[in-house]
Amino acid sequence: MSKCLDFILSMTGSTNSGPLQPQKDSLPLPARSSPFDFYSTFESPARRGHRQRLSRKMTLTSPNGQPIQLTPLWEHVVRTRKFPSEVDTHSTFLEISERLRDPEWEVRQHALRVLIDVLPTLNADIVDKVMQPVVPELVNNLGHPAPAVRKGALDAFRVFLIHSHDRDNTIKNVRACSFFTLQF
Repeated sequence: MSKCLDFILSMTGSTNSGPLQPQKDSLPLPARSSPFDFYSTFESPARRGHRQRLSRKMTLTSPNGQPIQLTPLWEHVVRTRKFPSEVDTHSTFLEISERLRDPEWEVRQHALRVLIDVLPTLNADIVDKVMQPVVPELVNNLGHPAPAVRKGALDAFRVFLIHSHDRDNTIKNVRACSFFTLQF
């Protein structure tokens, strides 16, 4: 009983047992997918990494077959003020549109930040075309519960209107999207 008490006192940091010391006989715990998964078996880091790669959400791919990652794209655009020529613009905006539907507000906010920084780097002739799948999602995000998402959507519309060639038609499309959203 006293051995058990000594162990508990050392874990709680009690001053009776002296300063905190690392446990001498500790073995690494088996890896689990969840802290509540008590039935999993130990698996090697290589196997766990393979399983994690398989469970990730698939993203659209660029023409060369690589998945589109918005963070490196965003970092490149912020650093160089140029859209990378090796990245497919249409696929990028489809990915942004998809991320604007994500249940996590942080994912939506990041997609909006990328959109705001990418739009000024594009050739003005293609801005209206690549934004077609994004506009309905921007309208939906204007009513999002998170204030940061609402503000990001509003800022994205402002940047879009600045870089759009056909502002009147763009505003009509936004009104049509918002009317459709309010009806259903």
